Amino acid sequence: MSTRGTIRIYQDENDFREKGLPLVQVYNHSDSYPTGLGENLKFFCTGYAITRGINRQATEKSANGIGCFAAQLVKSFKDRIGGVYISHPKNGYENYLYEIYPASQPRDDNFVLVMKITNTYKNQILAHDWVDEITMYDD
Repeated sequence: MSTRGTIRIYQDENDFREKGLPLVQVYNHSDSYPTGLGENLKFFCTGYAITRGINRQATEKSANGIGCFAAQLVKSFKDRIGGVYISHPKNGYENYLYEIYPASQPRDDNFVLVMKITNTYKNQILAHDWVDEITMYDD
């Protein structure tokens, strides 16, 4: 049986806290445990600069707002038929839920990403911090 996961990307911290609709929701069919999908998400998200506008100092890990970041994440994770899907927010059949949003306060003049990881079967929060501060482990 596959270890399923859902990634929800929120526009901002208010949408996350109020459990508004995510900007995008991605369903990952297998290997979604923290040392699988979680590590891949941490590697992808760490060091991302979420900016407001495009500037000359933009690096490979720069996004013009959270929508640009979400599109880059989907592009990076979707490399073949099957496995990864855009899904409806009402679908809830995951083992692990990864919720990502830009921090409300900038760090080093850019907005960094926060991630919350929940084991949905145990209803247990495994982590909730800046992406680069999270240590991944399987529960």
